[in-house]
Amino acid sequence: FSLFQFFLWKYMSTMSSLYFTKLVSLLLMIKPSHIYGTTVCKDTKECAGQDLTESDKIYCASYYSCSNTLMNADSVFCQGNFGCKDAQIVTEDTTNCVGHRSCYSSDIKSSNNIYCDGKYVCQYAKLSAENIYIYGDYG
Repeated sequence: FSLFQFFLWKYMSTMSSLYFTKLVSLLLMIKPSHIYGTTVCKDTKECAGQDLTESDKIYCASYYSCSNTLMNADSVFCQGNFGCKDAQIVTEDTTNCVGHRSCYSSDIKSSNNIYCDGKYVCQYAKLSAENIYIYGDYG
C-alpha cells in the first residue's frame, strides 16, 4: 500500500460529497487523460460527442466535457456545468452526477446506483437503476 492508497482507503467512506468532489478534481489534474483503466475528460468539450467504453471508470470534470457522449463503463462520474448534458450513460455499478446541471437531459441506466447531487443536476434526465438518490434543488 502506498501512502496515497492508504489515505483513500481510510478516508473515502467518511468523506462528504463536497470533499470527495474536491479530491477527484485534484486527481484530475494528473496527465495523461487515460490512467490505469480510467478515462478522464477534464477540459471543456474534451470528450464531447464521442463513444467511450471503459472497463473501469469515466470521469467528466469540466464544462460540457462529455456532453452528447455515449458512455459504457463500470462507473461514471459527471462534474462541472453541463458535464454530461444529453449523454447516454450505461454503468455496471454507479453513476454520480454532481455540479450544476451536470447530467441535464441525459439518459442514464445503471445496474446499481445513480446519485444526483446539486442544483438542476438531473433535470429532464431519464433515470433507470436499482437505487436512485437525488439531493439538491430541482434534482
